Amino acid sequence: MKKVNLFIVGAPKCGTTSMTYYLSQHPCIQMSKPKEIHYFATNMENYRLVKTLEDYHKIFNFEDEKIKYFGEASVWYLYSKIAIKNIYEYNPNAKIIVMLRNPIEMVYSNYYQMKFNLRETIDNFEEAWEAQKDRENNKKIPKFCLDKKTLYYKDIAKYAEQLENLFKYFNKEQVHIILYDDLKQNIKGEYKKLLQFLNLKYINKIDFSKQNISKVRKSNLLAFIYKFVAYNTPDLIKNIDRNIAKLSNGYSLGKFLKRIDSLNRKLAKKKDLSYEMKKKILDNYIEDISKLENILNRDLSHWKKI
Repeated sequence: MKKVNLFIVGAPKCGTTSMTYYLSQHPCIQMSKPKEIHYFATNMENYRLVKTLEDYHKIFNFEDEKIKYFGEASVWYLYSKIAIKNIYEYNPNAKIIVMLRNPIEMVYSNYYQMKFNLRETIDNFEEAWEAQKDRENNKKIPKFCLDKKTLYYKDIAKYAEQLENLFKYFNKEQVHIILYDDLKQNIKGEYKKLLQFLNLKYINKIDFSKQNISKVRKSNLLAFIYKFVAYNTPDLIKNIDRNIAKLSNGYSLGKFLKRIDSLNRKLAKKKDLSYEMKKKILDNYIEDISKLENILNRDLSHWKKI
């Protein structure tokens, strides 16, 4: 029986969407649609798009004989810890891709992503950082936040700790680690290295454009209304869509709402973090970065500078 055998396990805002897009263009790789299924993150139930193995397997076309790798990318798998164990129990021979980024950049970029998705509602990152203790005590949790653990900015980029858990299950020959710094400098080169890890040939027709660039909402009120309708009345929308489609050649209220939501976006212009805030983040992660240097056998001193 065929199984999913390729996993991009995170971390968030480290280039996973772009790499998923590049891999999906290879004729021997089938990446899941949608991207972030999070089936194996059983301790993050609200992120799981499917709840049974049968439904999980329905996402993939295992009958395609030319496919060597059936893959998915779920950015919270590495952070979940339980997900790694579940993936190993499902397929101990799987290949694992890990993507990492300077913790200061990662947590700040992820804050913007959470804000964009309305899973973070505090408008100032410094305040969001200070709110972590409240959130651990179930206070100040936004309505659309799927899991409060994703708001623990002090924990989400502890890569060494997460990799130590990963290597409890998968050996290093099964794991390929990409640093966001390297990806920015040479996308094509890093992609070729990844294909070598997968023992696949490089093909020339790859679109290396960046994906999932940080965005913000033009109107948070409009975004909130869209989210509220989508979360609370999905069955109603489906029923309306069926009736409208009969009269309007396929016009859909759901499609209309999605179109409005897509127009309510613009590229994010991030405010520079203060020196004090950067130092606070770095002080929190400095020990983990040193551990990561030993794990990767690589100098990360540039991550230790503000």
